Amino acid sequence: MNCKPKANNSDQHDAAAFDSAATPGQTPAVRPNPTFNLEESIVLRAFAAGKSDKEICQEFRMVPMAVYEVMRDLEQKTGTRDRAGLLVWVLRQRQDIDSRKDERNYAWRRSTA
Repeated sequence: MNCKPKANNSDQHDAAAFDSAATPGQTPAVRPNPTFNLEESIVLRAFAAGKSDKEICQEFRMVPMAVYEVMRDLEQKTGTRDRAGLLVWVLRQRQDIDSRKDERNYAWRRSTA
């Protein structure tokens, strides 16, 4: 039985109408630093770790419809159109964080000797 709700095309991706130069999987109105609530953060981390919807439902005791709604909200907040686009967005965010870690200068710390 497929529990996935059908998409409502009337309210999805209105931003795509403004700019036709969007990359596949993303709308042009990508927010650089979206703010996620606690539930979205937890589901996004599980999704990024490779967990399936069923595993997320079981681990966090959520009904499938709630997981689909959270994923839809995440796609909307990040400006992605589908799960693949959301995964690419997560990987790019991790890459940006990793590159910033290398740029940190810890020379200001005193030596413990």
